[in-house]
Amino acid sequence: MNAKANEISALLAPTGESLGLALLGIEYLPAPGGALLRLYIDVPQGTERQVGIEDCEAVSREVSAQLDV
Repeated sequence: MNAKANEISALLAPTGESLGLALLGIEYLPAPGGALLRLYIDVPQGTERQVGIEDCEAVSREVSAQLDV
């Protein structure tokens, strides 16, 4: 990861943890007129459930709100 990706990862990791998820990594791809931020999430080790669409939606909402601030 580059420096910007590391900074974003450190900022967003607590958000994932608060939702009961682990942030495995991110991709930050700057582009003209915007950027793409892709998050890789999973449930913590030892957890029986799997990541579902509801988890993805929750992370997306929380991260979007956090990045808007």
